[in-house]
Amino acid sequence: MMKLNILTHSLLFSLLFLIGCSNSNQKNNTEQPAGISNSESNKIYLSEALGTVNLGNTCFANSVHKLIWEYLRNHKVNPSIKKNTDVQKSFYDFMAIMNRKNDLLNTNPSQVTFENAKDPFYEYQLNTLFENIKNELKSQGGDGTISGYSLKKDQMDADEYFVKLIDLLDLNSVLPSLTISTQIVLKSGRKLPAQAESTKKDGSPNDIFYFRINIQNKLHSFDQLLLNNLTTEIDDFRVEGVPHNITKNTYFTLKDMNKIPDKFVFGLKRFTHDLNGKLSKNNDNISLSKNINIDFFSMNLSEKTSVSYELNGVVVHYGNGLNGGHYVAYIMADNNNWYKHNDTHISLIETDYEQLEMKNDIENNGYLFLFSKINN
Repeated sequence: MMKLNILTHSLLFSLLFLIGCSNSNQKNNTEQPAGISNSESNKIYLSEALGTVNLGNTCFANSVHKLIWEYLRNHKVNPSIKKNTDVQKSFYDFMAIMNRKNDLLNTNPSQVTFENAKDPFYEYQLNTLFENIKNELKSQGGDGTISGYSLKKDQMDADEYFVKLIDLLDLNSVLPSLTISTQIVLKSGRKLPAQAESTKKDGSPNDIFYFRINIQNKLHSFDQLLLNNLTTEIDDFRVEGVPHNITKNTYFTLKDMNKIPDKFVFGLKRFTHDLNGKLSKNNDNISLSKNINIDFFSMNLSEKTSVSYELNGVVVHYGNGLNGGHYVAYIMADNNNWYKHNDTHISLIETDYEQLEMKNDIENNGYLFLFSKINN
């Protein structure tokens, strides 16, 4: 099981980060991200280096791309990255250009404007990526949409886009990941053998780095929700043909206990169907700590290790409708500063007001949460 240690709200102020589709009212304090010096001359180039254009209704994609960029950053993953499909090639080309422009902020910031002029705010790269995604979905027998929503034309669920994109990129194989295993416990105390929750066609466990958490009534902290989602009571569950009232425990399991995931993403399921089948958003305030401890188990649950992670990025959704509103992202850079990514505008979270606004955004509208392993 997993234990999460909640720190004070003041620690949260220094942590959280956002990405988005439409314009926000927050001022754009352009500052250097990850590892960038604090030279005043660099500030004006930040948005030109890392801002991404909104092609109509693509704030959901801009936020997800930045979260994946943060997921891949600072890791020597090039040998394991797959570039077999047009989607994979265009996405990683996009990431490579962003990395190069990010590096220029530190080495030659005035060159950023020249580089941005070649493809202002990655417009060509994004159009190419979306076209390749559409074609890949068609080649798989679909109509080129994601659940009926057209890229660029329609606003869609950032969570659904994230899951679809990491599948097209085969991103689970890039960095060490984990599997989800479950164990059934009968009321008598008898425990059935643990089994992988999801398997591939060959029967081997699926690798993942993403876990979705359901919001439940009267639970208003991230750690409580996560713990509650790892334990489920089920009535009339059939075991060997006989109905039982059982407890289903969920575990984060590793094929190799020496390969701990460097980063992990949790999704907070804020959208659910009401009694009429209409999607509605849960805007409950969910408190969140700076650090969490995750317990990992061996596949047969005989070994356990606890690892500390810190929050590095959050995708936030403003508004009440799944297919409307606006997405932004908060990302923590290598210099431990947080930055708000709002399409073409990147700004440093600096003042007390901005920190409070970020805290409120994340607790009330946080949607996808990226955690990175703390190296002691």
